[in-house]
Amino acid sequence: MGPPHTTCSATGTCKTAAARELCELIETHAEEFNAVNVATAFRKLLQSRRDGVPRGVVERALSALEAAALRSMDAFQGREVANILHIMAKTRYRPWDAALVLRLEGRAEALAGTFNAQNVANKLWAYATMGREPGGRRRRWRARSTRRRWQTRYGSVRVFSSLCL
Repeated sequence: MGPPHTTCSATGTCKTAAARELCELIETHAEEFNAVNVATAFRKLLQSRRDGVPRGVVERALSALEAAALRSMDAFQGREVANILHIMAKTRYRPWDAALVLRLEGRAEALAGTFNAQNVANKLWAYATMGREPGGRRRRWRARSTRRRWQTRYGSVRVFSSLCL
């Protein structure tokens, strides 16, 4: 038996059978997932039509993804962090493990200088949608120190992304 075949519409919404297969795939192989696999699986599962799939099946798959994300957090690049935060905000998903969002935010801060414009936009939209303020106390300090760099490096994504912390 080969890997499950996922059929998606033009909008990327997967059919119910594909969601069930995706849940099975995640539960079976989440231990082997790298950062890209985790981010892709989060997006596919949270965007899929899950009506008809038992709630417990979806919850186990999401729990396995959360554990995989926490386990491989240090390997995440800006794109994976921004995409996971974005899909969580878009679908109003609340992780079972509250540490996941905090670890994603910490990783986002650590990678802020490497984010491209799309990653910055996805991250900021996710923060706004989730009612979070990126960076907390560090934001005020960074805004002051970044103002000087902004004058000398106007237009840099690195400067822009550091302003967004």
